[in-house]
Amino acid sequence: MAGLERVELISSKRDILTLLALFFILLSFSLLFEYFKYYKLTKFDSQLVHAKVLKQYTKTKVTKNGKTKTYQVLKLKSDDGFTFYSTASKSLPNYKDKNIELELWAGKISFYEYLKGFFAFSKVLNVSNTQTLQNKTANFINEQHNSSDIQNIYEALFLATPLPYKLQKIFSNLGISHLVAISGFHLGVLSALLFFLVKYPYKYLQSNYFPYRSATRDTFFLIAALLFAYMLFIGSPASLLRAFVMLLIGFYLYERGIKIISMQTLLLTALLIIALFPRLLFSLGLFLSLSGTFYILLFLIHFKDKSKLWQFFLLP
Repeated sequence: MAGLERVELISSKRDILTLLALFFILLSFSLLFEYFKYYKLTKFDSQLVHAKVLKQYTKTKVTKNGKTKTYQVLKLKSDDGFTFYSTASKSLPNYKDKNIELELWAGKISFYEYLKGFFAFSKVLNVSNTQTLQNKTANFINEQHNSSDIQNIYEALFLATPLPYKLQKIFSNLGISHLVAISGFHLGVLSALLFFLVKYPYKYLQSNYFPYRSATRDTFFLIAALLFAYMLFIGSPASLLRAFVMLLIGFYLYERGIKIISMQTLLLTALLIIALFPRLLFSLGLFLSLSGTFYILLFLIHFKDKSKLWQFFLLP
């Protein structure tokens, strides 16, 4: 007996208008909130900012008068969520992955630059020596390996830490950068692992203590909570955020008998992410993640009549 056919999420012009209206309302509130933070940052010529150093590397350039100048470039993410670049003396110690307090001269930047990411001069005032849970985890990973390259690769795989330029270039030349960038694939593997770890203990508890509850729903909420905690722990990279939001939307649609393998699911995911996090509109990682998902869905839609085994081997 054939199962009931799932319905489309958007099936009329009214649905489209409702979706767009909700998108623009959410986007407006998000932009207002971001503008408030932008106003606080640019109210004066300089501002005290607390940020984490994401990248730190040395750069050399030739000045207009022919002299060579060596300095350090810092990529930082503030506690308010905006990302920016700054420069420092070549003698600056290695502050990568550390939280610092700095005076930032960003009074002249535009709101567009604030959202996209900007460069501003700064002065380091204080360095926090407090070890966060992420720092402790990174130290634990590093203690297991002698090679600094292996340490960096495992940090990238488990903590979404940016790779050094040298390693990044090697992976890029080999065409396997996606393997060390945490994305939907990693979320899928982690979800499957958590499912098998949670499934049988939950079944035992359910059959003995609460047989009236839905195993599917409770298991999903537990796994989603663990994935959400992990996503926050590693800093919510755009590709992982896309996968997590799509996971939530997919389960919501599944519960209500709405078609999941559809471009509408991807559209809803993209609109929701941009509406809630407008800064990600300028994220290359998000658009690469959305593009990859688009082609996967395109494949599944056109080869839906093929067996699961064929789909597995044909899917690039």
